[in-house]
Amino acid sequence: MIDEAVGTGKFTELAPLDAPPPPPRRLGDLLKSIFGTKRSRDDIPNPQLEPARSIAFLCFYVNGRFVGSATGFFVKPDVVVTAAHNILMAKPTAVGAFAGYDAKRNPVQSVSASRWAWDAQRDFAVLITAPSPASGLQLNGRPTAKVTLAGYAFGYFGQLTAGVGAAKTSGDKLLYALPADKGDSGGPIFAGAFPTAVVVALHTDSFDTGNPFEAGGELADQQMIARIASLEAQART
Repeated sequence: MIDEAVGTGKFTELAPLDAPPPPPRRLGDLLKSIFGTKRSRDDIPNPQLEPARSIAFLCFYVNGRFVGSATGFFVKPDVVVTAAHNILMAKPTAVGAFAGYDAKRNPVQSVSASRWAWDAQRDFAVLITAPSPASGLQLNGRPTAKVTLAGYAFGYFGQLTAGVGAAKTSGDKLLYALPADKGDSGGPIFAGAFPTAVVVALHTDSFDTGNPFEAGGELADQQMIARIASLEAQART
């Protein structure tokens, strides 16, 4: 079933309430921090409040074992949007969604996802969770000249950080020049500078082309908004 381009599924277990400890620091990140080649990110202001509280730290488990993490965001208190490849690759039996989690500033507990639906063609997925304290973010595919990516990059495990940079559209994609990393997949791209609450894209890709616009995502256009609503309805049935 998970090899299909579109579909629905269930998670068979509940996720642990507490977030896993950070893994050992990657050698590459350590060297970049020493020699200054890693582009820095800034902490998101007050993750206990909206709109930061609607950004989700997603943790994946297989039979109780932590296997990875990613980013998503709540659009309703019990609905999370993320990149489909996050879940298709991890194949978890449980997913925990932490609303506005920050290991140092807001170590909240998770709500478990029960069902999900996905569209791999545009690389987004919808998860139905237990009710969370998040209010949810607004989708509006009208990007500004500068955008902000918010997420849980692996180099900042469990910390809610952001990168700001220039953006341009390319069909139903949004390309941007800002510090993105693994773990950010599924995170929201905000119009302008945080704390705007308007999401203009969902982050899906980081490239290594030498081009300044080496990160990209799915534009939150009307087609995507309608498709997310359809996926939510499918996941709830």
